[in-house]
Amino acid sequence: MQNYTTQMDAARKGIVTKEMEIVAQKEYRTTEEIRQLVAEGKVAIPANKHHTCLNPEGIGSMLRTKINVNLGVSRDLSLIHISEPTRRTPISYAVFCLKKKKQIKTKSPT
Repeated sequence: MQNYTTQMDAARKGIVTKEMEIVAQKEYRTTEEIRQLVAEGKVAIPANKHHTCLNPEGIGSMLRTKINVNLGVSRDLSLIHISEPTRRTPISYAVFCLKKKKQIKTKSPT
């Protein structure tokens, strides 16, 4: 029986999941390295535990799979809340958080 709910939850508890092992193999990294990156929120592994034929992939700036999301709105459109549903979808939100965290760390004072 699993005593974690998400990949991040498992990683933070020090548990290496089979999905983390697969991602580590694909990325030519150690399982501990992937576990640590997931625990820190630098890598996301979308893996629904109810899917039986899952081929897990790691998503993060230091991995092969990256997602670039533009969540801006047009200048012609004054209703900023229109992009709100986009940010609420799970994968978009996860990637938005990862991207924002990276921007904060790399932002240099002007």
